Amino acid sequence: MTAYARQYGLALESISAIVGLTQSSFAEDAVGDVVSGVRGWLVGEHAWQVEDVDKDTPDQEAFGLTVESVDVTSQAAGTMFDYFLDEDGEFIPARKPAYKQEIGIISVGMNTLELLVIRNGAPVERFLASETAGVRRLLGIVDPSGMYSRGELDTQLRSGKLDYKDALPAWASEVGGHIERRWGTAFRRFATTIVIGGGALLLHDALTARFNGKAFVPDDPIMSVARGLYKLGQMQDNRRRKRARRT
Repeated sequence: MTAYARQYGLALESISAIVGLTQSSFAEDAVGDVVSGVRGWLVGEHAWQVEDVDKDTPDQEAFGLTVESVDVTSQAAGTMFDYFLDEDGEFIPARKPAYKQEIGIISVGMNTLELLVIRNGAPVERFLASETAGVRRLLGIVDPSGMYSRGELDTQLRSGKLDYKDALPAWASEVGGHIERRWGTAFRRFATTIVIGGGALLLHDALTARFNGKAFVPDDPIMSVARGLYKLGQMQDNRRRKRARRT
């Protein structure tokens, strides 16, 4: 929020927010506490100070913001709306017909590979899976003897200095195996399969080939969830404006 305020200013005194949580946060025995906890943390007045390090004698910049309301949804919803909506929060006409069909979502993060299928906006339980087969697994294949720490390998990967060419096929095969065990050939009935997360950049070719061209990798798969939640907020704001005009 500090970076945003410095670039654009905080012209609004109050905002509404959308928070995307992992699918595990919506377990029946915990969802109430999780949602109320998030809202309790965010709703209300927030004030903070940040040192302006660009000045010879740093000053404390003061910022303030009031969060009026918080909607809590899943990160999967962010992925979906990133795919279906444009930057103005409007449905992309060519994609809208698939909205109520089954949509596969593959999230390849640093630690985990998560599989999810959405049908009519709700997850299909039998297709859910979470495996410790994320990018960290690729790093383990690159350095099986543990010569480098995971932090060192991660830094090399992010800076483009890690040679993972020989390890990539083995990791891609493992990821493909997990998908095969959970989804089998059911993916053929999905309208599309969206691949997100940092691992999507590494597995782009392998996964698009596996899904016979029915896999979609966003231009920036790392930011897909956040971008989709922003688009969802735009759509909700558009609807509020339309209702206000009618009244």
